[in-house]
Amino acid sequence: MTPLSHGPQATLSVDLNITRASKPVLNCAFETVLSGVLALYGQSGAGKSTLLKAIAGLCPERESVGTTIRFGDELWQARHHFSAPEARGIGFVFQDQQLLPHLSVRGNLAYAERRAHQQLGLDWTAVVEATDIGSLLDRAPSTLSGGEQQRVGLARTLINQPRLLLLDEPLASLDPRARMQLIRILLRIKSEFGIPMIYVSHRWDEIVRLADTVLWLESGLLKRYEPLSGLAADFELAKYHLEDAACVLIGRASKLDETQELTELTIGQQSMWIPDTTLSMNTDHRLLIRVQDVSLSLSEHPNSSILNHLRCAVEGIDLSGGRALVRLNCEGQSFLAQITRKSCESLNLEPGQTLLAHIKASVLS
Repeated sequence: MTPLSHGPQATLSVDLNITRASKPVLNCAFETVLSGVLALYGQSGAGKSTLLKAIAGLCPERESVGTTIRFGDELWQARHHFSAPEARGIGFVFQDQQLLPHLSVRGNLAYAERRAHQQLGLDWTAVVEATDIGSLLDRAPSTLSGGEQQRVGLARTLINQPRLLLLDEPLASLDPRARMQLIRILLRIKSEFGIPMIYVSHRWDEIVRLADTVLWLESGLLKRYEPLSGLAADFELAKYHLEDAACVLIGRASKLDETQELTELTIGQQSMWIPDTTLSMNTDHRLLIRVQDVSLSLSEHPNSSILNHLRCAVEGIDLSGGRALVRLNCEGQSFLAQITRKSCESLNLEPGQTLLAHIKASVLS
């Protein structure tokens, strides 16, 4: 299926001034062309959910005096003007779904269909298939697991034909398996339906898998607003969440080894093996690279258990205490490795140097 056509990409312009009990909660301004996934990232209390609710029209006017929000040619909010949430054509996916308990899953979808914002061409069958809820249609909400409820809630929101999808930490209460399933579903929706998304999370691994652009909030202020490709390999951000720091490499699935249960991803003139045989062949995939899973050497180690060896160039080095972050360039893509300061000095690493980055296949996803 090709992405649905929604006409020209709209620009979202936001200038927020949110206060509660006369105390500033969120003060930031940005403008973005709505395409793909914009992630709102930051620690708890940074203002991510408040920003999302303000875009949806869910912040009381008395708390948002001085706020201006525009969607394309439409004025959603300004002094003496406030468009109600239902007039904005937005779909909102919360952490906890509020499915109508007296209706089946099918009934919940039918109810949303009757209240559709507009007709964007989202087909019922395609939505059910994309969210993998075909076997759940005749079930009652009370019989669904947390992951199943989230998938149904997402399907219900899509059936409502939104032109912008807002997601407020939808994976927060899910177990690892359900989280990965929903991430794959969101990637499929992004690819097939073409509905722009704004996605809130404090988990960097979710951001890396889903986002195209990242808006980083800290204490109610806008700290950074950049494409994921640059921010993911940024020293400041990596040190901000060092235990969870991860980057992304994009590779094309080129070979399947069913016997070994491995897939080969081509990255420029090089390749990597990952333990996943479900990837579509001849398509691009994001590969999560955790900074602590990368080791470096100046020469090859042919008798190693590590399958992946990428030839890279050193782009930069950040030293802090006994640790070193090394930014590497592999076939035009940047990612980070974390090693000890002693190892960095033993290898005499410096910008422009060529070396090998070793990554165990078993830790990749």
